[in-house]
Amino acid sequence: MYVRGVDHNFEVMEELLTVIPMHGQTTAQEIFRQLCDAIVDAGLPWKRFAGITTDGAPSMTGRRNGLVALVQRKLGEEGVEEAIALHYIIHQQALCSKCLKFDNVMSVVVKCINHIRSRGLKHRQFRAFLEEIESAYEDVLYFTEVRWLSRGNILKRFFELRAEVKAFNGEGWDGCSCAK
Repeated sequence: MYVRGVDHNFEVMEELLTVIPMHGQTTAQEIFRQLCDAIVDAGLPWKRFAGITTDGAPSMTGRRNGLVALVQRKLGEEGVEEAIALHYIIHQQALCSKCLKFDNVMSVVVKCINHIRSRGLKHRQFRAFLEEIESAYEDVLYFTEVRWLSRGNILKRFFELRAEVKAFNGEGWDGCSCAK
């Protein structure tokens, strides 16, 4: 279970609330019970519950006894406004990522990352450089076409490390145009 919220600076934060192994049949009632226990254990108030995101399994989406229905009922008991329910949002993101390839951007980024990561010495030097300048990250991420989340993670990490990549490679580096 993940919790997403907004802090006092209006920055969105997402944290892992808990991991609960569930064996056998995972009914909506059992998932709901685990959710309630996690919320109580974390000391979170129901009045802050604004939305729930699930997959499309019947135990999640059932109109009367699905997890979303149970959460909405609990919110009503607590006198809280109904939560926004989103289904299959991750599936939708996966479909969008297949349509939006950003080839003009991805080809340059992947070329730069591969130039750094595919050469052992250069990769070790880059990691040492990041450690020396006390960068927030230890390394760039490899891109894989197999995992749909990879594209977004690669672009985000590379964007956040763009100054470090440029500094590491120098202005005159001709390995790829992204360093310039």
